[in-house]
Amino acid sequence: MEAKIKKILIDAAQKAGSFIREHAFSIGTIEWKGENNPVTKIDKEAELIIRKEILNNLKANIIGEEHEKEHNLSEYTFYIDPIDGTKPFIRGEFFCAVSIGVEKNKKIIAGCVHDFMRDILYVTTTTKNKKEEKQSEKESKNEKDDKKENERENEEKQEIEIIYQGKEALIPSLEHFGKVTVYIDRLINEKEKRVRESFLNDSEFEIHTTRSSIALTLALLARGTYDTLVIGHKGWNTWDIAGGFALCKAQGYLLFDFYGNAFDYTNPTKGLIAVHKNAAWKEKFLKKCEID
Repeated sequence: MEAKIKKILIDAAQKAGSFIREHAFSIGTIEWKGENNPVTKIDKEAELIIRKEILNNLKANIIGEEHEKEHNLSEYTFYIDPIDGTKPFIRGEFFCAVSIGVEKNKKIIAGCVHDFMRDILYVTTTTKNKKEEKQSEKESKNEKDDKKENERENEEKQEIEIIYQGKEALIPSLEHFGKVTVYIDRLINEKEKRVRESFLNDSEFEIHTTRSSIALTLALLARGTYDTLVIGHKGWNTWDIAGGFALCKAQGYLLFDFYGNAFDYTNPTKGLIAVHKNAAWKEKFLKKCEID
């Protein structure tokens, strides 16, 4: 099933991405779903392409940004954002991506993010063998510390692939060089500003603030473009986060909200802080983020 789901993700994202790329300079009429929330016919059609590819190959529930939920009494649920970053897409900046996350029995097990204008697709699936599943069940009964739970979940078997123009590309090393790069965005309230200042005043860290969709930002974190990530409070939806969340978990990142709790992809409204579990600077980074 793991291979089947991965193929569905790749085929769905590539078909939708190809369609979006083909129409990227003829977007047509812009509609508004709410204040500062645009949508185009390309968003809507791309989601239909993804839904069709999924449902032609697997019985699944579908939760997407542009169309109604589909409940098909399946243990699998696909979260779809056909264009995460519609505003930069409309502006022609193209810091945007197709994002798909797959949940099985209320847990993310796979996901992909497709940087469609560059035709770079990031995909992952996560599985456990039977022995690991039994151990996980035993541990979960006694686990009360969110931080330990976050770390334990990363001990699963992971696999992340990068596909460039239809061909598998070399997976980049997470080996660090130079300063520790911190992606920082949307730090508004007092604590957020305080955290930002702590990094600005430390020569070991280098701040990056490139504006990208959250899905693409998480994919870049997973591939090692950034070492860490700090984003303040923002009203994301699960379809925005699910694909990138899967990639980061697969690469061994610890993800927290701004209060130090394990990041909840089903309620992603309290900010996001991420650092690799094996990073030499992990403890210093978390202390600067005021996470014990």
